[in-house]
Amino acid sequence: MGTGTAYARRVLMPVNLLKHLPGMRDEQHNVRQEDLEAIMQIMKDTGRLPLGKSGQEYEPFINVAYNGEAWVNEGNHRIMAAWNLYTKEHIDKWDRLPVEIRYFDGGERIEHGSMYPAKIGLV
Repeated sequence: MGTGTAYARRVLMPVNLLKHLPGMRDEQHNVRQEDLEAIMQIMKDTGRLPLGKSGQEYEPFINVAYNGEAWVNEGNHRIMAAWNLYTKEHIDKWDRLPVEIRYFDGGERIEHGSMYPAKIGLV
């Protein structure tokens, strides 16, 4: 993977951008429907992402490689749940998600990358 060169937490990202990022292991094509429905119900009932072991919202985790290519390391189902709640249930709150982003080997310097810091509001 390389050396981590930048990191950002709780970055609010448009879910319509996140839904286009591939999963690290092609997870977006291997959806566990029961898990997706359970996550959607939690998000709908609480207005929050499911909680992690720390008791905090479990934010999707995005990796960005040296060439600016981004993918979802953790959180494909949470992104899909937000997208479904936003587009199918018309819950506007889910148009954005907080995410963690880790850049590797200078990936934060690639201007054409979808997670280039200036493009996503990081200065």
